[in-house]
Amino acid sequence: MKLKHIIIVLSLTGLVSCRLGKEYGRPTLHLPAHFRGSPGSDMASATVPEINAFFRSVSLQRLVDTALHYNNDLLIAIKNIESARASFKSVRLNFLPDLNMQLAANRVVASRNSLAGIGNEQFIGTRSVDDYTASLGLSWEVDIWGKVKREKEEALARLLQTEEIRK
Repeated sequence: MKLKHIIIVLSLTGLVSCRLGKEYGRPTLHLPAHFRGSPGSDMASATVPEINAFFRSVSLQRLVDTALHYNNDLLIAIKNIESARASFKSVRLNFLPDLNMQLAANRVVASRNSLAGIGNEQFIGTRSVDDYTASLGLSWEVDIWGKVKREKEEALARLLQTEEIRK
């Protein structure tokens, strides 16, 4: 009777632990049209003049070009974008199976004065024993609970975030 109750409790615990969460939905935010009463400005339609048109001095244009070329913050942002793109490509491949291969070689040489060395010389004619190992593994994760899908969404969000940081 006691075993029956334990099995029922474990079964119910197992079923409850397999419950899926709700699909995330972005909440609607009611934001004001203007920040602190100031008139709104549409930055998407704002045009930024080119440096050559804005600055007429050639030496000043060269200085701006040099500053942009050696801008460490911008270079770091570009490297972060490249890293996020590589991470996104890696996560996209999580839907594919993983194939692993391992090769190993090992040689053990026993001492002449040891029992293993004497036995090896008498039976196989040498004190050394070679050991070769090869293994091949194939694994594939079925995305039942959406883990791989969430990882892909997270990697895409990080990629878009780093691109916005660069801007």
